[in-house]
Amino acid sequence: MDAIKINNCIVTIVSGHCKTTLTFSRYKIKLRDKIHNKINNMRKLKVQMNFQGINWNDDMVTFCIDNLKNVDNILLGRITAEAFIPYWKDVAENQDPNDINSRVGKPINDIPKVIFSNNLKSNKWDNTTIIKGDFEEEIKNLKENNGKEIIFYGGISFVSSLVEHRLVDEYYLLVDPLVISSNEPILKFINRSLSLQLKECKPFECGTMVLYYCVILDKNNV
Repeated sequence: MDAIKINNCIVTIVSGHCKTTLTFSRYKIKLRDKIHNKINNMRKLKVQMNFQGINWNDDMVTFCIDNLKNVDNILLGRITAEAFIPYWKDVAENQDPNDINSRVGKPINDIPKVIFSNNLKSNKWDNTTIIKGDFEEEIKNLKENNGKEIIFYGGISFVSSLVEHRLVDEYYLLVDPLVISSNEPILKFINRSLSLQLKECKPFECGTMVLYYCVILDKNNV
């Protein structure tokens, strides 16, 4: 006759002359749930990337503005920051009615920037914080801080590191389906590294479309 004895977190199964004891920790489930709750309470980090060859129109500018409405930090790498910050500062301060990007200049300029760099020795920009150290740890710390969403603008090297460390929650990819190549480095990296769910595919009249993906978390592996 088989017998099962449960004593706290030890399960003993007796069948015939065989006895098997399984030991597990009830705290493992609590720890897993705690980690899940922590992930859910983290600030979202979303990546917006413009692929080469895309056309641009006023509706896309509106999309970019809307995508910033719940953002209170713009994350940049050093190389992007060197050109990005002064460019958008100039757009914001010198409004040009003929510049299609003039409407998005002020929100981009006003949102505080966070630059990750282990090479910058000083901060030469207003409204900007420089973080350095261990890449994964510092970005996780940034996500754990109180606040709204974080958006990343930048190049393949930085975003690949974000993907590798599974730090991104949402992807907004602006592409032209007629010119995009399967050899795009970021697409190869994302495809082999992540499970993504397409949440929206929005076309613009200029031929560009935005692909909005959310990362699917595998809770069993947390």
